Formats: sequence, structure tokens, C-alpha cells
Amino acid sequence: MTRLETRGWVETMWNSPYINLLIFNFKKVFFPIFSLKKLFL
Repeated sequence: MTRLETRGWVETMWNSPYINLLIFNFKKVFFPIFSLKKLFL
């Protein structure tokens, strides 16, 4: 794949609602964990 094709594919994936949902859930789960780690370290 050329760089342009890769970029187009990444943008398509990024704009897909499934990816946005995954990122949202990931942030929702991991940000509290990171916050707790910072508090304890």
C-alpha cells in the first residue's frame, strides 16, 4: 500500500462509528485507571 492509500484507509477507519465507539469506551475505562495510578505514584 502506498502512503496515500494508507492515509485514506486510516481516515476511513477513524471516521467509522465503531472505531469512535471503541475509542470512547477505551477512554471511559482507562482514564480513571490512569488517574488512580497518578494519585498512588
